[in-house]
Amino acid sequence: MGGSHGEAPPGDAAGRVKSEEPEQRERSRDDSRLREHLANERTLLSWIRLGLASAGFGFVVARFGLFLRATSGQNSAPSLGPYAEAVGIGLVLLGPVLVVTGSLRYFRTEREIEERVYRRRYGSLYLVIAANVVLGIALAGYLLLTGR
Repeated sequence: MGGSHGEAPPGDAAGRVKSEEPEQRERSRDDSRLREHLANERTLLSWIRLGLASAGFGFVVARFGLFLRATSGQNSAPSLGPYAEAVGIGLVLLGPVLVVTGSLRYFRTEREIEERVYRRRYGSLYLVIAANVVLGIALAGYLLLTGR
């Protein structure tokens, strides 16, 4: 009369739980690492989008500067088209710099995820922020100077 037919032997139930725990922990670690890799990849894609947007906007600004220079030939006011071109070219050049910066961060972070030693680094972020501030101020100055 050892027990009812629906009950598992105590050693069997305890053995099964113990054998599943390491597997569950390993799966949890793998899921965590997968999430870190996917987040890193999404961050890279954000850098790429930012670079493409910067280059595209710079192209529009530079073309608008050419348009202003072409149409101001008849006016007596001096043309500020070259300034728009300079800001546009700066934005276009910023695009590939952003993509390269994001790619370098991606590969470094990928390696750090695998090695489990992530270190925060802000240098590239400060560079991007500074470049955007400088180009934003230049663009705002251009708009103020050409606001006839």
